[in-house]
Amino acid sequence: MRRPIQRAARHIIDTWLPSIGRAYRSIRDERAAMAPPVPTPFGFKLAGNVAMAAGVFETEEIEVFLRLLQKASTCIDIGANIGLYTCLAAAQGKHVVAIEPLSVNLTALYRNLLCNSFLDIEVFPVGLSGKAGIKRLFGGNTGASFVPGWAGASDKRNELVPVSTLDLIVQTRFDGQALLIKMDVEGFEYEVLLGAEHTLGLSPRPMWLVEICLSEHFPDGLNDKFYNTFDAFWRRGYEARTANREERLIHADDVSRWVKQGYVDFGSHNYLFL
Repeated sequence: MRRPIQRAARHIIDTWLPSIGRAYRSIRDERAAMAPPVPTPFGFKLAGNVAMAAGVFETEEIEVFLRLLQKASTCIDIGANIGLYTCLAAAQGKHVVAIEPLSVNLTALYRNLLCNSFLDIEVFPVGLSGKAGIKRLFGGNTGASFVPGWAGASDKRNELVPVSTLDLIVQTRFDGQALLIKMDVEGFEYEVLLGAEHTLGLSPRPMWLVEICLSEHFPDGLNDKFYNTFDAFWRRGYEARTANREERLIHADDVSRWVKQGYVDFGSHNYLFL
């Protein structure tokens, strides 16, 4: 009962007192980012998100991530947020490239790297897109997105951030290495892949763990680049699988059916491209 009441209260405040709602969320996120780091079940400390620190955030995805990490020498964390996946990889002795544009998340990310002495992590304080420039990032916390109206966020809560491309960051320095790329960019996946032509074609092919929503959170109700995102991988020789313990193979017919019916009928919104 408490959650519906909270959602209703948020809707009323956002509708009639939007400036108060934005101020409250900003203060809340800043306080979380500056909270003392606490021990996690993973063997390192973390500040900025209680669920992440407790080990109850994205448990199945983390299990898949750690399994793939054993085969990789370098991890690229796109949408690093406060650094959970970055710290997971660093704790395993992997070289890590963390990419995160939101300023309050970067504050927590830097603190988490510092308190764990993960001082050789590459951090790029930018977003990713099809070309370099600047963009407005809407919302905050784990739901910040370059998609206006994502997850019902007010367009008035935004931050102007620099954007680059994955190819500009990767260039040729990881050629021949086993790469694991985790991408969580809240509806902006296809645009990121437009700036990743070289990276997609690396030899050996990188392993990708990607969140792709079909209907969840999109302001127009459907991701019109859902099939294109999968096809960007298929055209370069990847296979798609569900990012869970089953790792079920996904065919083009599956994705076409999902788009037609408007929902995904097996797996979740996390996918592997291998």
